[in-house]
Amino acid sequence: MPSKEDDYTRYRTSGVIPYGIDDKIGRSDSKDKIATTSMTIGTTATKLPTTPLGRRNFIRIKNLDGANEVYVLTASGTTHSGGYSIAADDEWEESTDAVLWGITAAGTVDVEIYERSERFNY
Repeated sequence: MPSKEDDYTRYRTSGVIPYGIDDKIGRSDSKDKIATTSMTIGTTATKLPTTPLGRRNFIRIKNLDGANEVYVLTASGTTHSGGYSIAADDEWEESTDAVLWGITAAGTVDVEIYERSERFNY
């Protein structure tokens, strides 16, 4: 009667696994996903960004205007006085997955948004 190790040792060196365990079970490395978006914010609340990165856990908003402030809101129906102010030529960042809105007191302001999503498998 054949030994329980016959099939394994018949064609291979004993103790050497001829494949990677990740190949066998189909696992892949997790990767961060990032996105950058340039937007113009005005006096009407605008979602930051308009199409957020899925599973986002970090956001950085940079005010590119040299004279005007941008206000970050947590709801679209509020005014600029209810938001967090990002001064001219300054930036704000937070580890959050919240939906955020941007607004100005007057005029328009260009912003750049950097987002990073949670680590996940592709």
